Amino acid sequence: MSRRYYNGATRNLNVKVESFPSNLIARRFGFSQEEFFEIENAEDRAVPKVSFN
Repeated sequence: MSRRYYNGATRNLNVKVESFPSNLIARRFGFSQEEFFEIENAEDRAVPKVSFN
């Protein structure tokens, strides 16, 4: 859930940085596009197995 929120906020920032007229303000104050959060390791991406014994 947190990754989805972060990526949504990052998408909104990237759109604002590239859209006129907010891109003029962003450039002036040093804002730039950010990268989305992605898990590169397939083991970390796997769903954990839970056992209720």
